[in-house]
Amino acid sequence: MKTVSTKFEDLSEVILEKLQVGAEVSFRIKGRSMEPTLLDGVDIVTIQAQETYKKYDIVLYLVRGKWILHRIHKVLEDVYLICGDNQIQLETVQKSCIV
Repeated sequence: MKTVSTKFEDLSEVILEKLQVGAEVSFRIKGRSMEPTLLDGVDIVTIQAQETYKKYDIVLYLVRGKWILHRIHKVLEDVYLICGDNQIQLETVQKSCIV
């Protein structure tokens, strides 16, 4: 298998298309917000869109053109409260923003 390196943000449309048809997408972690669970530049994650998510699931979402991979801490009616494992402030994310 051939490996191609590119910026994750440059593949936004391709990533969304793949996830919407049920395909898996793999990428190397960039950033420290999920340490010590996921290590910057070391770990590779594979994600696949699900119909529902539950507390403690790690999800991918897009905010202001930036992809974020964080953990769900609370499931509410229309939103999730999400936070990186290496962070303390919860973020409110609309369920529709999770890919």
